[in-house]
Amino acid sequence: MAHIALETTITAPIGAVFAVLRTPARRPEWMTNLHDVRNVTGQDVDESWEYTYTMLGRPFTGKIYVRELEVPSYMKLEVTGGIAGSQEWRLTGAPDGTTVLRFTFDYAVPLTLGGTLADKLFIERQNERQLRTALENLKNLVEHEHPALTQGHGA
Repeated sequence: MAHIALETTITAPIGAVFAVLRTPARRPEWMTNLHDVRNVTGQDVDESWEYTYTMLGRPFTGKIYVRELEVPSYMKLEVTGGIAGSQEWRLTGAPDGTTVLRFTFDYAVPLTLGGTLADKLFIERQNERQLRTALENLKNLVEHEHPALTQGHGA
């Protein structure tokens, strides 16, 4: 099982960050290599959606299920299909109005991408880079949509 843990600070209120984060249709705007979100059904802990994601040039399809939800601070997702795993998104609002976002993803490296240890390590590093970029994209998107705080922080 591969493990990725990342953290970023977003200069926007926790509610604004969570609103973008938990809207499946907005995920392709910031999630690197996520090409399609479709068939969104349910709401809150009954919500799910199908996706198409590219890893090392190969498309993977699957479904994501919201398993736990504490608005606006926590969301746990189960990822199924070509990529299987569990994502946790933890948000903490700071007194200055910024939001600390902590993301973890425990997943199985798809066997179709490589069976050797070297292949798996390469894929894990690549995925971590892509997810770091995705968090930076999310940060930029939300900060662009909420410029008042950003201006107050000298950005």
